[in-house]
Amino acid sequence: MRVGECGLARAGGAAVSLWLAWATPACGGDRGASEGSSAAASTGGEGTASSTSHGSSGGSSDSSGAATGSSDGTTGASAQWAIAFEADESIGALLSAWGPSAAHVYAVGGQQGDGGLSQGAMLVRRDGAWSPTALPRQTAKLNWIHGRDALRVAVGERGTILVREGDDDATPWTAAACGTVLPLWGAWVVASDDVWVVGGDGFDRPPVMCHFDGAMWTNVELPPISIDSKGLFKLFGLAADDLWAVGDGGLLLHHDGRGWSQVELDTDGADLISLWGNSPSSLLAVGGRASGVLARYDGATWTPSAPQMAGLNGVWMDDAGLAHVVGLMGTIARVDAGTLEPAAEDSPTNLTLHAVWGPGDGSLIAVGGSLDLPPPFVGVILERS
Repeated sequence: MRVGECGLARAGGAAVSLWLAWATPACGGDRGASEGSSAAASTGGEGTASSTSHGSSGGSSDSSGAATGSSDGTTGASAQWAIAFEADESIGALLSAWGPSAAHVYAVGGQQGDGGLSQGAMLVRRDGAWSPTALPRQTAKLNWIHGRDALRVAVGERGTILVREGDDDATPWTAAACGTVLPLWGAWVVASDDVWVVGGDGFDRPPVMCHFDGAMWTNVELPPISIDSKGLFKLFGLAADDLWAVGDGGLLLHHDGRGWSQVELDTDGADLISLWGNSPSSLLAVGGRASGVLARYDGATWTPSAPQMAGLNGVWMDDAGLAHVVGLMGTIARVDAGTLEPAAEDSPTNLTLHAVWGPGDGSLIAVGGSLDLPPPFVGVILERS
């Protein structure tokens, strides 16, 4: 059975049967068009946080996060991952973190509800503290957030697209649409008039891609694809003429400014879930399900690798080429520049981690939740200074 992004963390047994009874294509997401159209834009309420541990949902009882990580690639000092925020069931799991700077960071996600419906959530970190913020009423679970200059774009289930100019909470998020009710998993803002989003149901429909040109959202026809892929999960771009998208079944697409084309990469059918880079000749993609997959691009060739580690969901790379990857069972690892050899770092949680991101000040943020268990979900935010 095909499982979309963030799928199974365990193989075989009752745990898999229970998860499949609840799961939808990715990270507990909604099953395609079953929820109708995208979110309506009316003001909603705020969730609450929980300072308790979530042992019954796979969370860590060590909320101090006092584990010692590997040395920092810049300073050589010992780096520690710590739990910065625990989200209770009123918020759910957290799937993406991004911000214009370390002083203002967003984390998005949400909760899976009865009947396949979901509810989105957004947290904002200001002055070092995380707190919920209001979203349009009936916003579905959000899977990703990205921005550039003043534009902020978040995407999620039921074809949800939320847009806002700037970071003032007095400015409401507004709902947009691009002609799909399938889940949207990734977004990349090249410029205020050049935004890409991707998605798909992960089961039986073709991948989805949409574009915003500053005036309207349109559905983009994909190029011929040689593999049976049912979704695109993430985007990464270095310029308007150098964008990449990864997805189900190891699908890899590149945009050269004129159009999208498929790039052949043999992952033995394993999904590619996310990617990041710091130059046209230094990109790293991650994926897999029960077992992790890495693939590195050197500017000419993509080289895949299957390290002995849990499935991977997220990756972020700094300017020096040092990457961090995260995945199932709280997996955190660093991958040195130019290599495909992950080195595990101590993690203060065993919840599934879905994304990792660095605001540029040397710190890192990882987010996730109880995504390998049936809902209701709980979430976690980790920070490393």
